Amino acid sequence: MPRFFTLSPTSPLADRPTEQCQSADLPASWGEKAAWWWFLATTLQVTFLQPYVVIWHERVNLFSAGWCLVALILALAFSPRRALLVRSRVGLIALVLVGLAALSSLLSRAPAMSAARAGVILAAGLGGFGCARLLLASPARQIVWVWFCFALCLTVGLLGFWGYVWWGNIFQAIEVHFHPMAGRLILLSFAPLALLYGASRGRQALALASLAAVYTLLLLAHTSSTKGTAVLIPAAMCLGAACFHRWPKKQFIVIVALVGLTSLTAGGKIFALSHYKNRYHDSVSYRIENYAFSWHLARQHPFFGIGLWAPRDTFLEDYELTYPYLSKEDFTQWTRTLKTSENNYLTFLADLGIPFVLLYGGALGVIVIRLARQAIQPAPGIIIPPLALLVPIGGEMLHFVFYEGLFHPQVSWLFHILLGLAPLGAPGTRISREALTAFLGRSAVVLLAVGGGVGLGIGIASALGLTTMP
Repeated sequence: MPRFFTLSPTSPLADRPTEQCQSADLPASWGEKAAWWWFLATTLQVTFLQPYVVIWHERVNLFSAGWCLVALILALAFSPRRALLVRSRVGLIALVLVGLAALSSLLSRAPAMSAARAGVILAAGLGGFGCARLLLASPARQIVWVWFCFALCLTVGLLGFWGYVWWGNIFQAIEVHFHPMAGRLILLSFAPLALLYGASRGRQALALASLAAVYTLLLLAHTSSTKGTAVLIPAAMCLGAACFHRWPKKQFIVIVALVGLTSLTAGGKIFALSHYKNRYHDSVSYRIENYAFSWHLARQHPFFGIGLWAPRDTFLEDYELTYPYLSKEDFTQWTRTLKTSENNYLTFLADLGIPFVLLYGGALGVIVIRLARQAIQPAPGIIIPPLALLVPIGGEMLHFVFYEGLFHPQVSWLFHILLGLAPLGAPGTRISREALTAFLGRSAVVLLAVGGGVGLGIGIASALGLTTMP
């Protein structure tokens, strides 16, 4: 692998001395071994949805949620760290979230469906987070987990390519829709990102090739199903990595040049969109209108929401649409069919209430901020680099703007495992002025490259009159 593309690690993942990763770090008692193996089996089940049984409603995955719940129960029963989790603020927050979701379901117009939906979300979310905190605390287990997820990432990618060749889309082999498939790929990309920090050039080359294959797969999805998120989200993840990572000077110059050229193309696309005559697209229009409509629902039911998957069409009687290119009839039809906001944050706001959103969002924000701090100035002796967690978590949080990923156990389980791998103790050492200055400087240069490229692209498109949509 050429020296130019080498990433300089502060603490390699896969090249730790063997004496620091003794076999004692692995499960010892029979109960903890059972919890560990069920945890891995659950990850396989939610990743490939095999075996799969429809228990009640085909759009409520109670079967996978059951696997997640059993994994959490086994971890709580047999992990020696359970007291540290149950008696902490994490345990209190989990209890409050369960209580709020239960009250929301009881007060809903569709209590059975709301309770089932809430159960799936809580089982996958709390199960993934709890298992990560209880079962992935040691260096040896984290290394095993990274390589396990790397194998999953490659397998999912191969199935995606097979689906594209055989059916013309990347999700047909294991899914029914593009978004959950993309969510898997975004979250599983943490494994090759973590391997990039290893000292072995061969592992770095393997990781880079895997990331390139994943992005190629998402680009194929974009061309076959016009999913703009396939291009947007990985680009945003790369911008974040460019700001946080301490790149050598030559590499950073190349990155900034690529950012500028990409933004130049984006500027031309923005100009074409602003002059596009037909502003109505059902999926886009529905998502735009739901910002106002979700707030309309939250104001009427601020504390516990209307309940997950509860009928929304009755709330349209006194509602005036704000998006001028969408008719009331079309929006009503979509609202009756989907029963969500097609945006995880807005759906939680409208369906579960403001307290639930504030508590869950606040806990999520604390974890992300602490990951960002450690990504700016990594602590010595880490196993999984903070940036390898921060980038896919941030990418999937952006993905949640376009769909309800937390409704899918196959996404929520992996997302909350990554959150559970993040540090939750003391914030750590204070960020040095040198590290903070370097981070702010990189961020300013990247933002200038984006802004300059977009502005120049708009100017060129305007001069050439490029107003035709592709």
